[in-house]
Amino acid sequence: MRHTFIKIVIGCFAVWPTQSCRKDVPRGQSITANGTVLDIVQQRALPNVMVYLFGGHFYGSFLRSIAYDTIPLDSVMTDANGNFSLSYIAEGKSDDYALGVTKNYLKPTNNENILPAFQNIYKFNYAYNLKNIIITARALHQLNVTLQILSNPYDTLLFRIYNPPSGQEIAEYQLYGYNVNTVLHTRYLPLSKNIFEYSVRTLNLIDSGYIRLTADTINMGNPDTIFISQKINSTYDIPLKPY
Repeated sequence: MRHTFIKIVIGCFAVWPTQSCRKDVPRGQSITANGTVLDIVQQRALPNVMVYLFGGHFYGSFLRSIAYDTIPLDSVMTDANGNFSLSYIAEGKSDDYALGVTKNYLKPTNNENILPAFQNIYKFNYAYNLKNIIITARALHQLNVTLQILSNPYDTLLFRIYNPPSGQEIAEYQLYGYNVNTVLHTRYLPLSKNIFEYSVRTLNLIDSGYIRLTADTINMGNPDTIFISQKINSTYDIPLKPY
């Protein structure tokens, strides 16, 4: 046991100097990346996709970790063949950089037409140049949702679309009104399961330990546009679920 403890301690101190000695990427340093954005399911390069550059910063005083900003520093669009080339002059405030295909990689907006496939970002890992990289993604297709709620005494409803295998959220809408009659122009993930979730999450319900929630799971094909309709007579009809 004593030998094991010594090995662990030595291992920790061996890692610490390499992280603690790292400094900001020098101001004026050229940062470059080129490669292709690839739809991992359909195995095709994706044209007209925005590729964003994010800065990363160390935090913690011993075994430091790095967190990446959610506001991009720069961006570039893929060409007709799905290829991109990005050049950036370091601002002197970042410890590392990363690439992403959504403007806020932690919570994509309802306007995104691309989702990351496996990892939200592609890290530089302290390199200054990335060559011929593949960023895997999933292209989203058009979806029109006609939603009608005849009676909504809670005056609020949360509508979400997400992918159950990955848990990735595709879109989220907070709707208000004692009745709702609207068409949402949004996106879906083709060739995959999509969950359409309708929930009421008022403070009174949450304080009681419950929310109202119902969901439909649909195996989507690959049409460019899909139309679905949902009618809810009353949000009181949505089942109570433990929160």
